[in-house]
Amino acid sequence: MGHIVKAFKRVSTQECRSKGLLLPPDRKGLLLPPDRRGLLLPQESETGSTTASVPVPAAAPAAGFSTLWQEGFQDTILLRKGQLKAMVNYIADNPRRLLAKRAHPELFTVVSNQPIGPEHMCPVIGNRYLLQQPVKRQVQVSRRISPESLAAKKEELLYAAAHGAVLVSPCISPGEKEIARAALKTGRPLIVLLENGFPPLYKPAGRYFDACASGRLLMVAPFPYHSQRRTITREQCLTLNAWAKTISELETA
Repeated sequence: MGHIVKAFKRVSTQECRSKGLLLPPDRKGLLLPPDRRGLLLPQESETGSTTASVPVPAAAPAAGFSTLWQEGFQDTILLRKGQLKAMVNYIADNPRRLLAKRAHPELFTVVSNQPIGPEHMCPVIGNRYLLQQPVKRQVQVSRRISPESLAAKKEELLYAAAHGAVLVSPCISPGEKEIARAALKTGRPLIVLLENGFPPLYKPAGRYFDACASGRLLMVAPFPYHSQRRTITREQCLTLNAWAKTISELETA
């Protein structure tokens, strides 16, 4: 499988480059406005002298990309009903997600040591400026809350978010998760605290991706990353709620 995918990626890249859809490999990173594409640019030799000109494809992307594919490939085995459709939709949406990440790389880069108040520091990804918003509301909902009380609390918090507040949630209880989902669905700003940290090459998925791309999401990871399947502990819940309280009370500079 690896050899087949590698050959396909190599041949398709060569074909696109031959048709002027990609920059030559040695012109990677070249930034060109649309009116400069299709021109002959001078090629510098190793000594710094100018030699023969090299063509820049008229259809080359403005960001100067010289590659068509990322390294590696997805080889997940699909075992459950509905996974195939989900994977097809994921692949079809790949170009849009890549464009969003290239347009806003700062929103998809894990910052390892983001200050959270005077005493805390941890990895984050997303819009860090949400921490500076003057009004933030902590989302803390008991598991024993009644449906009526949950509906009222949800309405109150979403109203506050619609009028400028940033919701801060550890998304532990079912009620907290429901309110966070509603905030994402209605396009409200949200700071989420995670029980698990960010793995290497992490990127948000699903609604988190769209919220991140539009600057409406900040993900905060107080705990280090682990690959085990764990049940969140009471101590972790208390810690996440304490962090949510700290963030919601942060004062702007």
